[in-house]
Amino acid sequence: MSAARARALVREVQRHDPNWRPTPSLYEGVEGEILANESAAVQATARLRELSRAEPVRGPMEEILMPNGQHVGMRYRNTDGRTRTVTLSEFNNLLEALAPGSQIVQSPVGYRGFWYRRPDGSIFGVRRSEAHGITIDVIRYDHLDIPNGYKVHQQ
Repeated sequence: MSAARARALVREVQRHDPNWRPTPSLYEGVEGEILANESAAVQATARLRELSRAEPVRGPMEEILMPNGQHVGMRYRNTDGRTRTVTLSEFNNLLEALAPGSQIVQSPVGYRGFWYRRPDGSIFGVRRSEAHGITIDVIRYDHLDIPNGYKVHQQ
């Protein structure tokens, strides 16, 4: 999630200042990568403020998870209608679309990931599933076609 947020913010800055780049970071391991991503996000947010631009906020969750009224990815036979599977590229695009403006919030003990609140109040989680890899969980959203418990797995 930190990489998706950093990429989205850097892209937004580069829309207004094409030559801008965050200061490169050297890192080791997953924790170092997260810190490097957070550093890039902070730098991009500061540059957006300098440019008098707001952090981008994407549309409602149903526009992201159901573009053109169609659920993303595929539904496999052994899953219910609330579970979709997408390619790695599609998954990264979904995270980039969900991330802008999202703030981390407390998740319950036992949740093997992080919860994020979007500016519209919806909450989604990102966790590692032993069986399905990285997963996006819709935790709280008030929409008939994107119910709480809706999941998107990375293929």
